[in-house]
Amino acid sequence: MDWRDYRNKRHQDPEYKAAKEELKPYINLANNVFELRLRYGWSQEELADRVGTKQANISKIESGLSNPTLKIIHKIAKAFDVEVVDLLGDVCFVSSIVSKSTRQAVEDSTVESVHSIRPAVDKKEFELSANNDPEASTAKTEMVKL
Repeated sequence: MDWRDYRNKRHQDPEYKAAKEELKPYINLANNVFELRLRYGWSQEELADRVGTKQANISKIESGLSNPTLKIIHKIAKAFDVEVVDLLGDVCFVSSIVSKSTRQAVEDSTVESVHSIRPAVDKKEFELSANNDPEASTAKTEMVKL
């Protein structure tokens, strides 16, 4: 039996699948911390200083060999300006992790957009154009109350 056969057989084993599923948050944390640290251009020592821990602890977290406390995970999330759930989540591409400040800007922009159209919706008034080309001189526009 070569290693591929062994690996395929192992992946079919229910106990192996259960153990792998149980370790998933640690694997996700390890991958996400590593990827974010590289994205920020920080060494393990720099991240450790920002978190208030030792470089060896960051190394263990990135290797999946550590069971960090929620307090440490929270400090790591704060250092990267992300939510704890982003560190533990099953993120395939770290580029999909958005910093809290960027997320807030998007939420604020969305709220502003909703507030700008809300008065018309509340009044149930909409502009209807008889011609789909708003630049055309023959376009007839009227306000319609619903």
